[in-house]
Amino acid sequence: MKRSKSIVSRRLYECAREVNEGLARQNLGAVRCLLSLYYGEHEGRYPAGLGGLLPAFLPSVPTLALPCTKHAPSDRVRVIKKAPSSMASLKRLLRDSGRWTYVGDPKSHLHGTFLIDCRHKDARGRTWSGL
Repeated sequence: MKRSKSIVSRRLYECAREVNEGLARQNLGAVRCLLSLYYGEHEGRYPAGLGGLLPAFLPSVPTLALPCTKHAPSDRVRVIKKAPSSMASLKRLLRDSGRWTYVGDPKSHLHGTFLIDCRHKDARGRTWSGL
């Protein structure tokens, strides 16, 4: 009896993880899509921060909940105001905060980049900040 209970609880845990990971990926993609729409409607300019999307494009910043990490759910966004010259350099600035990160430097070719600041891996073995 204990063995079947442990199999069921493990499968429930795996299902919950898959759902939460899917939601995080979906929110990441949705915000990136909205940033593209904003860019198109504002003559090739991204907003200085995600607040520029509110409320016309996005009712609120989605909560980021990353399963199997030490990070608490958060809707906070770190805006990088002075971006480095490359994506590799940008990733070195990440702090593993478990928060959304946005490049708000209009002089940078990375302006408008939106990513997850987390060095942990998802169930598929991909680093969250690499999505």
